[in-house]
Amino acid sequence: MYMNANRLGVLRSVRVSCALAVAVTGNLIPSIGHAASSGSVALHWRVLTLPVAAAPASFSYAEPGIAIGPNGTALADAATANTGAPPTAWISRDSGGSWAHGRDFDSTGASTGDADVAIGGDGYLYALNVAYNPNPPGQPANPAIFVFRSRDGVSWKGPSSFPPPHGIDQPDRPWLFVDPTHPADVDVVNSEGGGNIVIWRSQDHGASFSGPGIVSAGANSQAALALSSRPLFDPIAHKRIFMLYETVTQAGLVATVQAGPPAYEFPMAQLWLAVSTDAGASWSNHLILDTSAMTGSPLQGGTVGHLLVASAVDARGNLYAAFSLRAAGATETHVYLIHSTDHGVSWAAPAEVTTATRSNVMPALAVSHAGAAYLSWYGSTAADYRDTHATWFEMFATTATPLAAHPRFVVSQVSTAPAHVGGIDTAGNVGSNLGANWGLRDFQSIAVDGCGRPHPVWAVDDVRQATETAVPLG
Repeated sequence: MYMNANRLGVLRSVRVSCALAVAVTGNLIPSIGHAASSGSVALHWRVLTLPVAAAPASFSYAEPGIAIGPNGTALADAATANTGAPPTAWISRDSGGSWAHGRDFDSTGASTGDADVAIGGDGYLYALNVAYNPNPPGQPANPAIFVFRSRDGVSWKGPSSFPPPHGIDQPDRPWLFVDPTHPADVDVVNSEGGGNIVIWRSQDHGASFSGPGIVSAGANSQAALALSSRPLFDPIAHKRIFMLYETVTQAGLVATVQAGPPAYEFPMAQLWLAVSTDAGASWSNHLILDTSAMTGSPLQGGTVGHLLVASAVDARGNLYAAFSLRAAGATETHVYLIHSTDHGVSWAAPAEVTTATRSNVMPALAVSHAGAAYLSWYGSTAADYRDTHATWFEMFATTATPLAAHPRFVVSQVSTAPAHVGGIDTAGNVGSNLGANWGLRDFQSIAVDGCGRPHPVWAVDDVRQATETAVPLG
């Protein structure tokens, strides 16, 4: 079906400017306005609340994503699962400097569980959501993945077709990714309701998909829970794709469900890497981190994830992953960065992002063309991420030396008002059903524009419900 995006208030295309903005936000958490190791002054930010219609019947604000194209077009999205709200998407024509009012690209009337956006190298725009509907078009069961596409951000087509019986596999946390060499090739990966991660493939700009093919084959991936990051094309070997995912054993998943309310985390302990050398047709898998095997490390036996591992690849093909980890027997949670310079064969030891916030969850990660790493996450000075009185802010860290054994991070606080007050559920819908606070849902995102500037995007559910993004001032 076609949707006219004139109702989106689409902005005119403008020339991308790399000039810095002039407003400044303050830091409310003490001692984090400077780098803990180097003393360098941290970034200041211009924070934008993504606009919605004056009185929308319903909209989504949580689990935001962002993609920025080379011509300055940007897409952001949000999906607030289990509320009956539709997905919400925003478009910008000036690399995220300003945004049109958010609207629902999906006119089928479906509510949403997950959403994602992507921009192809040929300028095609894509929006995805996991649709819940009494009768999704062409789908025999719920939920189903809907993909919409646009050449100009004005006219949208979709949803795309998937082969039956897609839907009975209970798709969870799908990601869109586009082949940079063959931009008509668009793929979707998703977890099969806590089982294997599968791939769906399109060669017609997302109009139709074939599949599924199996991506994950590591221990525990089918028997329990496997959650992935967005797949990454290797810029120096165009047919090579990397995808990181984390797993929990069947026993660990059962222990979570049986723990009784509230349940705030899955006991994730392993990170796996899936690699394809034939553009996604086949995959190999190997374990890259297992906290139970980190003998002698203070991280041994720790819980990793909180909730999804983030990943990035730089222009030279170096791989990066960021995750938050709670050490065994501890309540504090910290963000760590790891990297690989040999296409994922070996990985450096985890490097902690040192910050005054003692609870740090749901990191997002991006790497600039120049090789700087950018991380954002929700941080609180509370010593326990489950603290019902914890106050959370949007946090950011950057390092110009992410390949160093001990990278120097410059940390700043992005948001001036709290994003969330209370505990943060890192066990997703399972935790929510057992009484945990799932107001922010499961993750946030970050992207880099053509000028090399990071654009974090996050959810707010304290006092109001909103999606916010920011651009650094200097």
